[in-house]
Amino acid sequence: MNVVEVGDVVQVEARFGSGGIEPVAFVWRGRRIVAEKLNAFWRDDEGDCPVLYFSVSANGAVYELAFDAGALLWRLMRVATVD
Repeated sequence: MNVVEVGDVVQVEARFGSGGIEPVAFVWRGRRIVAEKLNAFWRDDEGDCPVLYFSVSANGAVYELAFDAGALLWRLMRVATVD
């Protein structure tokens, strides 16, 4: 498995409902990536505002997205691919 640290700000389409937030798709480097599966969700409450993390699968890769609730900003943190 190859894991690349990214940290880029991305635009995310998300679904908001009674179950919380779920990323549906995101744009990274001009390419729209549709999330096929939500693998995991966790949150970090150590700072002033929570950061919500999502692991999603798409196109044979796993992407880790982070939503900073204080800054209202999404970042793509990591991409994992199978070589």
